[in-house]
Amino acid sequence: MHADLKQTRLSNRQTIFVLIVALLVSAAPVAVSAGGTNPPDTYIRARLKDAALRYNVPSAILMAIAYQESGWRQFDAGGNTVIGSNATSQDIGIMQINTSVRTDIDRLMTDIDYNIEIGAKILDGKWKLAPGIGDRDRNVLENWYYAIWAYNGFSSTNNPNTPGGRHYQDRVLALMARQVLGSDGQPLWPPVVVTLPNPSIITDPPAWIPTPQPVHYGDLYGGFNQGDNFRVLESPAGAVLSTNAQTTVGFLVQNVGTTTWDVTYDAFLSAGDPVVAMLLGQGSGQQVLPGGTVALTFTLPPGLPVGALNLSLAMRRNGSPFGAAWLSQVTLVDIAATATVPDSALLGSMLEVPILVSGTQSMTVTPSFELRDMQGSLIDSSALVARRYGTPAGIVSMTIPGEQTGGIRYFLGRTAVGILQPGPYQLTVTFISGASAMAGVSSALAFATTTHLLQVLPPEQPGLLIVDSLPLGAAVSIDGVSQPLPTPCAVPTTPGPHLVQLTEASSAPFETTVDTAAAPVTLVGPTLTPMATIPVVLTPSPVNLDFGVLKAGVGVTGQLILQVTGIGVSEGVVSTSANWIRVSPLTFDGSQAFTVGIDARWVDPNANNVGTITFTMGDVRGSIPVKAGFAPTPTVGFILSPQSVRVGEGDEFALDLKARNLQMLFDHVDLTVAWDPALVVLQGAEASASLTTPVEPSVEPGILRIQSDVTGLSGGETVLAALRFTAMAPTDKTGINLRGTVSLGGAPVRATTGGCAVSISPRFVPPGTPGGLTATGEQGQVRVSWQTSTPGSYPVARYDVYRMQGAPDIETAELVGEAKPGATQFVDRGPLERATYYYWVMCEDTRGNVSNPAGPAKAQPIIVTNPITKVTLVFTLDKPTVVMNGVTVPMETAPVIENGRTILPVRYIATPLGAQVLWNAKEQKVTLIGSKKVELWIGKPTARVDGVDVLIDPANPKVAPRISGGRTMLPLRFISETFGAEIVYDAKLRTVTVTLSKAT
Repeated sequence: MHADLKQTRLSNRQTIFVLIVALLVSAAPVAVSAGGTNPPDTYIRARLKDAALRYNVPSAILMAIAYQESGWRQFDAGGNTVIGSNATSQDIGIMQINTSVRTDIDRLMTDIDYNIEIGAKILDGKWKLAPGIGDRDRNVLENWYYAIWAYNGFSSTNNPNTPGGRHYQDRVLALMARQVLGSDGQPLWPPVVVTLPNPSIITDPPAWIPTPQPVHYGDLYGGFNQGDNFRVLESPAGAVLSTNAQTTVGFLVQNVGTTTWDVTYDAFLSAGDPVVAMLLGQGSGQQVLPGGTVALTFTLPPGLPVGALNLSLAMRRNGSPFGAAWLSQVTLVDIAATATVPDSALLGSMLEVPILVSGTQSMTVTPSFELRDMQGSLIDSSALVARRYGTPAGIVSMTIPGEQTGGIRYFLGRTAVGILQPGPYQLTVTFISGASAMAGVSSALAFATTTHLLQVLPPEQPGLLIVDSLPLGAAVSIDGVSQPLPTPCAVPTTPGPHLVQLTEASSAPFETTVDTAAAPVTLVGPTLTPMATIPVVLTPSPVNLDFGVLKAGVGVTGQLILQVTGIGVSEGVVSTSANWIRVSPLTFDGSQAFTVGIDARWVDPNANNVGTITFTMGDVRGSIPVKAGFAPTPTVGFILSPQSVRVGEGDEFALDLKARNLQMLFDHVDLTVAWDPALVVLQGAEASASLTTPVEPSVEPGILRIQSDVTGLSGGETVLAALRFTAMAPTDKTGINLRGTVSLGGAPVRATTGGCAVSISPRFVPPGTPGGLTATGEQGQVRVSWQTSTPGSYPVARYDVYRMQGAPDIETAELVGEAKPGATQFVDRGPLERATYYYWVMCEDTRGNVSNPAGPAKAQPIIVTNPITKVTLVFTLDKPTVVMNGVTVPMETAPVIENGRTILPVRYIATPLGAQVLWNAKEQKVTLIGSKKVELWIGKPTARVDGVDVLIDPANPKVAPRISGGRTMLPLRFISETFGAEIVYDAKLRTVTVTLSKAT
C-alpha cells in the first residue's frame, strides 16, 4: 500500500476512494489465505521429482508421501491452504509441514514449490538421522522404511509391532504400489511393490536392520541399477595360499541389478595377469532376486607360480559378460603346515594340539580351529572363543622361517552352545596368513586345512565342577581352598553343595554356592562385575586404505580388521561416506575382519576419490580414510567414442566403437553393447573393414552382440564399428555400456572397456498459451482471469500480464505484473483512468521461454473520485453484486437468507463502513475495528462489543457467524446497526439498503 493512501486511511478521511481501496486490500477473514488454486498434476509431478532428486530422494517416495499427506493438494476446494491440526501446532500444505518453531509459515501456506522443497529437505534430514537399513544405498527403496517412518514422527505408534498404531510408513509404501491416475490421465508415479521388513526384527527404539529382499530401485544415479549388474561383497583378497595343493576360493556376490538371475547366468574367474587359468564358478543353482546374494566357489589348481596372483571375477548371461569385473589379489607361497590332534581327551582338560609349519618366506601364520558334532553343527571355534572372552585364548601366531612350531590350547569345558558333552567330534585346524594381524580373527582363506576325529571322554567320577569366567584368568577357591589353576578350569569335587569364590584384579569378588550332586558336570560361568567401566575402543587395521590407481571399469576388493576392546552395550554398525565404498558385513559385536570393495561404477574418473569407513558401537566411533584413483589401462582398451554426449529427445547420434592403445594386438573380439531400450533405440550398426563378420541386427532389445575375427590392426587407434542411436526419452544420465573379451590365437588378451554416458534433454516444447482470458472492470481496478497453461519442456515459472490503453497493440503494451505458476488471475490496480484497457497474458517457463500471448481482453475500470459524506450500500438477495453509492461492484458470494436473517461475506459490509477486519485462526474469531471493536466467533450466537457480551440476534439464538465456500459469513443487520448504519429491507425488490452518514 502506498504511504499517502495508508496515511489517508489512518486519518479516517472519508472519501469513496478510500472506501474502495480499503475494500480491495483488506485480508479475507478465513483460516488461511483464500483464493489459492492447485496447479495441474503435471506441474506438481515435475516439481516433486525435481525436489526429490535434488535432495537424493527417490522421487516415487516423495510423491507417495505428498499424496498420503494431502492428496497432492496445497489448497482445498474453497481456495484455502490445506491445514492439519495437532495439539500444539499445525501442518501446512501439500507436504503438511509442521509449524512448530518455523518462521516461514506464510510462504509455506502460499508457495507450493517452497512447500515441496521443504518437505524434500526434511525427508533428507530424516534419512540422515534415522538408523540405517542395509548398506544405506539411497536408491534402494526398501532402505527408506525408517526415514518415511520418521517423516511422520519416529514414535512407537508407527512401529509395525504396535497394535492399532498409525504404521504411517506401511501405508505410504502400500500407496506406492497402487496406480493412482492424475488429472492429466497419467499415473502420479510409477507403481512399485516395496518389500517390507519382517516386524519381528524391528526393535523399540528401532536399530539397524538388513535390507528386505528382493530390493527395488528408485530413479537416482541415472539408472545405473537397470538391467544386469553385480558387485562383490566378500572375496579372498589378502589371503596367502599354498602352491602345494589345489585351493578353493570363494566370493559372495550380490545382484544389484533389476533382473532375476537364473540358470542362464554364470560366473568365471580369470587367474593371473597375464591369465594362467580361466575357471567357471559353482553357485547355488537357485534364482537370485534383485538385492539377493550367491556364494561362488572356484578351485585353483596346484603348481601355480609363487608370488602375487590377481583374480578377476566376471558375471555372464547366456555367455555375454555384464557389469564391471572385480579384482582381488592373493599371494601364492611354498608353504605347508600340519597339526597333531590326539585321538581322545578328557572333558575338563586342556586340549593341546602341536603345530608344525614349513616355508621359506617371512610371514606370520595364525592357526585356528572349528569343533563340530558328527552332524556338522558348529559347537565352538577360535573365532567364537575370541568373541566370548575378548581375546583369542590359546591361539598363538608364528613368524616363519625363524619360528615354525607352536600349538593350539583349547579348554574342553564350556562352548558356544553350553557345556561340552562327551562323545565324538570333528576338529578342523586351519592355517591363515594374510590381512589378519589378530589371532583368531580373519576372513582370509586358509592355505592349509586338516580335520581329525576327537573323542571327548566323560569325567572319571561324578561331581566335576567347571569354572569359567569373563574375563578369564580369575583365581578360584572351592570351600575356602585355593585351586592351582585360574579360569577356565575343572575341579573334581565330592557331589554336594560347595562354596565357589572367584577373584580377578579388575573385577569385584564373586561367590556362589552350587550343588555338584545335581548332575555329573556342573558349570559356574559368571560374567564378573568390573570395578571400573571398561570403555569400548574400536581400532581398525590398517589405519587407512589406499587402493592406488584403478583400471577403467574394474572393481577391486581388500581386507581390514577391526579390533574391539571393552564391553559394548549394543551391536556395532558399519557405514561409508560414498557409494563407491562397499563393506561386508555391515554389523559386528566383537573383533572382526571385513571385505572392502571399491565399486568402479561410482568412482570419479577425473579425481582422487577420498572417503571414509565408520564403525559405530553405541556412542563410540572409529573411522579410517579410503582412497582410490582412476586411470585407463595402457594395454588394449575398447571404448565408445565420444565417452559422453548430450542430445535432445528425438535426436539421432552416432558412436564409434574404437580399439585404442594397441600395445597388444588381438585377432578376435566378442563384445556386447547394452543400453536401456526405453531411453535409447539402435538405428543401425556398420562394421569397419577390420571386422571380418558383419554386425548382425540386434535380436534382444537393448543388446548388440559383435563377434568377429579382426584383421589389419596396427598400433594406435582403430574404429571397429559405427553405431547410430535415437534418443527416445529424457533422462539426466543413462549409459550405453560396452563389455566383452578379446583373444589372440585363442588365448585371452588383457583388455578394458568403456561405455558412453548419455544425457537426453526433453524435446523442447514452449509453454502452452493460457486459455479463457477475460478482463473485468471493478471499482478502481481490473481483474484479469485465465486458465492455466500446459507446461512445455520446462516447468512454468510465472505468468506475465501486459496492458495497453486505448488500442489493442501488443507491440507497445507494458508489463504490469507477474503471477505465480498456479495462479489464474491478476488484479491490476493502476494507475487507471476511466478508459478502455487491453490485456494480454503470456506463460513463461524456468528457462525464460514464453508462450504465445493470450488476448487481447478488454475492460474499463469503475472510477469514482467525488468525496462524499454518506455511504449507501444496496444488496440484492441471491445476487453476487453490491451497488456502492450508485456503482455496481461484483461479489464472490451473494447474500442469502438463513434463519430469517440476511448473511453475507463480512468484508463487503464491514470494510465500506470503515471497519478493519482481523482473523484469529486458533480461536476461529473475527475482530472488526472501526468506531467500535466487535468480536465474533464462528458458530457462536454471542458477540463482544467494546468488551460487553451481547446476543447477535436476541429474537433468534440460531443466528451465528459461519464459514461457507472459504468466506466468513456474518449477519448483515447486526454489523450494520452496531456501526451506526440504517437498514431498509424491500421485500418486493428483495433488496437490503444500508446507509451510513459520516461527519466530514
